[in-house]
Amino acid sequence: MLYGALVVLCCLPLPAPADWPRFRGSGGMGVSDVTGVPISWSTSENIAWKTALPGPGASSPIVFGDRVYLTCYSGYFVPGEPGGSLAQLKRHLLAVRLADGKILWSQTLAAKLPEESHIRDHGYASSTPVADADGVYVFFGKSGVFAFEHEGPRLWQADVGSTTNGWGSAASPVLYKDTVFVNASVESASLVALDRRTGAEKWRVGGIREAWNTPLVVTAASGRAELIVPVQGRVLAFDPDSGKSLWSCRTDINWYMVPSVVAANGVIYCLGGRSGVAALAVRAGGSGDVTATHRLWTSQKGSNVSSPVYLDGHLYWAHDTGETVYCAKAATGAVVYEQRLSRAGQFYASPLLADGRLYYMNRSGKTFVLAAKPRFEQLAVNDLSDRSIFDASPAVAGNRLLLRSDKFLYCVGTNWSVTTETLTASHPDPPDGDNEAPPTSVLTWLPGQMTTRHQVYFGDSLAAVSQGAAAASKGLTTLTTFAPGALAPAAVYFWRVDEISATGAIRVGPVWRFATFLPVDDFERYNDEENKGTRIYETWIDGWTNGTGSTVGHTEAPFAERQFVRSGQQALPVDYDNVDPPYYSETERTFAQAQDWTANDISALVLYVRGRPTNQPARLYLGLEDAAGRAAFVAHREPAVAAAVKWARWEIPLREFTEVDLARIKKVYLGVGDRENPLPGQKGRVYLDDLRLVRPVHVP
Repeated sequence: MLYGALVVLCCLPLPAPADWPRFRGSGGMGVSDVTGVPISWSTSENIAWKTALPGPGASSPIVFGDRVYLTCYSGYFVPGEPGGSLAQLKRHLLAVRLADGKILWSQTLAAKLPEESHIRDHGYASSTPVADADGVYVFFGKSGVFAFEHEGPRLWQADVGSTTNGWGSAASPVLYKDTVFVNASVESASLVALDRRTGAEKWRVGGIREAWNTPLVVTAASGRAELIVPVQGRVLAFDPDSGKSLWSCRTDINWYMVPSVVAANGVIYCLGGRSGVAALAVRAGGSGDVTATHRLWTSQKGSNVSSPVYLDGHLYWAHDTGETVYCAKAATGAVVYEQRLSRAGQFYASPLLADGRLYYMNRSGKTFVLAAKPRFEQLAVNDLSDRSIFDASPAVAGNRLLLRSDKFLYCVGTNWSVTTETLTASHPDPPDGDNEAPPTSVLTWLPGQMTTRHQVYFGDSLAAVSQGAAAASKGLTTLTTFAPGALAPAAVYFWRVDEISATGAIRVGPVWRFATFLPVDDFERYNDEENKGTRIYETWIDGWTNGTGSTVGHTEAPFAERQFVRSGQQALPVDYDNVDPPYYSETERTFAQAQDWTANDISALVLYVRGRPTNQPARLYLGLEDAAGRAAFVAHREPAVAAAVKWARWEIPLREFTEVDLARIKKVYLGVGDRENPLPGQKGRVYLDDLRLVRPVHVP
């Protein structure tokens, strides 16, 4: 049954948008210079598009080129939804087409456990991404910092600490030159600088405690760049290139520090705390303790959560719980106005300054629009309440606004359009046609708009799922996830989700299909314990035993690779040295029992490979040996893969391993060089991940 008549309006072309590539925009201070930004809207008026999200989150959307990026989480502790477990907790990075709100791709990451069993207010996706021409960078607390290409594949990951907190992790990553700054106050009480291209740690400073704010790089009067981070009791400044401490200033604020600073004309303005001193100004450019020389003023008027904006010598902000907005003189801190807003509730989002107006959005989705001048004037109040929470700060895309709740991403501007596609369940995970789904898959999807319940059909019979047979019915749910339990490896499954509106109307969904893989080695089970036989080089034998030029694992713990990982938390690093005889390098794994790789229509062996830019092109190969000692080797067709900095999928049809009994596989070889005709070569390192067997996803 259709949801009544669908009206599709002609969409006017979008103006070329300036990027909003990080938390609070390109300058990090919530200011846009665009004009024509909407002043009024509602759930049915002045909405360009509205996109259902696969889960909640407090992070803000960003804009880079023709895409919107944002994060969310699913599987556990979803507001308004029962069930779930920490083992099912996943984070998602979404790429959304700016023109119409269509989700282009979603990268899903399993949480590194143990995690906090309860995150008060904010959930498990609070940090806003940051983007540049090379990729998108996200921070998921103890699960790590991740970089992705604009088309979705992961580039690298980095660990910045493993501590958790009941308030979660909230600071957003910041780009500066070739560096990603991460405030890891929760995870390791550190400020960490990572190489933007590789994720390698460039420097780290400690003492970053009780700080949930996003760092800001400011310029002192001398022209010196300074990286600013407020912590409990002090504002700290560091050299962004080296991490060297430049100065500190006492705040007299004894609370944790959540709001991010703003700066103008070499002066830094900071809010924070629940009582007592709650704001201050400090002049940049000092050395050592500058409290007596550079602190300009303090004030007892401030905010504990949302950040301020600066305009023409004035600061503007909203109190997080007091339903009050403020204007103060930046030179002295003197309050110009202190105005209570009627039924405003809480403000966690930071304000936006655009087109001569201030936009304050509360946690229920109501936005108060005020004139940006030192005299209170309320211009509009707009309500987008969708029975969820609005903690994200607004973003600007051309002359439109992007507002995010726990359930939806809204594009506020002209042209509302509804299509049949938006009413139907979409974006299944595993993707339709995927032949590498884990046997422990949890199925997720994006709900159609205006749906309240979902009817799930699942099974290994295409006919039963297509016909909605009782045998395939898994019942009704309000969740957008379904856990089918342990699945058979190398098996094909079918599923569909029918969407049901509050009136009972049903939108029948498409049938999706996927096949599970048969694991050979995902490199996740190895650890660093002594005398347990569980170190990665104790299973994957290298040149120390087989006489080749290979070295498996790092020389110090952790021995498995944890930075350049295609999925999960670990990969296999292999150093090769083909300068000296035997001029090839290989690692080998021997199975305790011979493996049968002929069952269940298995057709190919898949391995993911990544090199380093310092490597020279080199021949990679993979070999199989059966229980009778017969071996066969297949080389990668592109030697340049050894120098590639992106993961490459290498699929080898099993039929290429001639003269090997695939029903009795005893050993796997992974190598670099020409094993049959060895010649002097180069040194380098490659990373290998997700070695698995796959089958075609065909319709029986």
